[in-house]
Amino acid sequence: MPSPDDLIKAAQSEIGYREGPNNENKFADEAAHANHQPWCVTFIVAMAKRAQVALPETRTAAVATFRRAFEAQGRLHPEPAVGDVAFFQRGESHASIVAEVHGDGVVCVGGNYSGEVSVERRRGPQGSRATGYGRPDYAVLG
Repeated sequence: MPSPDDLIKAAQSEIGYREGPNNENKFADEAAHANHQPWCVTFIVAMAKRAQVALPETRTAAVATFRRAFEAQGRLHPEPAVGDVAFFQRGESHASIVAEVHGDGVVCVGGNYSGEVSVERRRGPQGSRATGYGRPDYAVLG
């Protein structure tokens, strides 16, 4: 059975990967998404496929649609847990994978954060500007 650690390890293995021109990224084919578009969700879908983690939606790269899919299944939570998908608002929407939860915020691994796969430290109550945390179904193979 897949675990949050499986998803996090898959994501961490890509830290440092940098996109090409016009949001070109190697994860689009793996996720079966169009290339040359914002790819934070594309990265999450690709990593979930590698780790065999079930997500409520895999056909979209749109953060709002991805978030709504978690919400529709009752899997969107106000408090983070390791292995969750964190949804942020920072001018535009962004999503990443929660790798650590601390009293002063969260540490995430995300794609398309300044054009690369990187570690994001979000301070403040449950992570700065987090709008919710989507919990994958780790009891079901993706």
